[in-house]
Amino acid sequence: MIETQIDTIERQNAQALYEMQQHFQKMDAGFGIVSDIDETVVDTVGRHVMFVSRGAKLAGFQGTLPTLEEIKAAGGTAEYARVFGMSADEWEEIMKRVRERQFVNEKANLYHPKTVKTLLNGGELLGFVTAKPGTERTLAATQRDLTQRLGFPERPVILRPNSVPLSQTEWKIETLCAIKGISPKGIVLVDDSLSTARAIAAHNQEAGKLDIMQILYKGPLTVPALESGKFIPDESLGIYAADWDEMPEVFDRIREQCHLTQN
Repeated sequence: MIETQIDTIERQNAQALYEMQQHFQKMDAGFGIVSDIDETVVDTVGRHVMFVSRGAKLAGFQGTLPTLEEIKAAGGTAEYARVFGMSADEWEEIMKRVRERQFVNEKANLYHPKTVKTLLNGGELLGFVTAKPGTERTLAATQRDLTQRLGFPERPVILRPNSVPLSQTEWKIETLCAIKGISPKGIVLVDDSLSTARAIAAHNQEAGKLDIMQILYKGPLTVPALESGKFIPDESLGIYAADWDEMPEVFDRIREQCHLTQN
């Protein structure tokens, strides 16, 4: 049964990737947008911490769990685990207990009333990539929530593969590169993940070009690191930072940069 579900998610992810690639290839120029969901489009951190506490209890975790404010200050639950030394095995065991239940029953609010319009007007919205767990129930609930409750048009959703630990971010970069291929057109990830931003900057530095870009969403999990100077976005490496009010202007700057590089 588990193997069948894993196979199904892999096929669904492959189909979603194919649909994004086709959409991207049909674009005349400019850039495609791929967006994260949790803590970027919708505010889930409070519910996330609540479910982590429940999962820790179910997993028999004996350590001291962080408060909501500690989670925010660290940049999210995964960042907290990295910074404060919770082992990857402990973290994965806790998250296995809660991820599907949390994301199937989620009723999170948009961070900004213009989020949907901003993403659709910013460029070509190709779809979503999310670290939500790879299960059929999670995928169905996520797609239903995006379209029926939040008001997005139907777009493909790629879930984190079951073989990939939550703390790993390289799979998102691999997904973006697979969508882009060798096209000179741009691709932009909107995501609140600091670790993904670091990895994309390193990827672009190694590639010697702006292969992919990220707008780091200035939300409750990233503002502390930005305000303290612990993380400084480097636009020369394709990393921008913006809240939803600032996002249209950043999209305009990226559009101008893409126009210069594609002509």
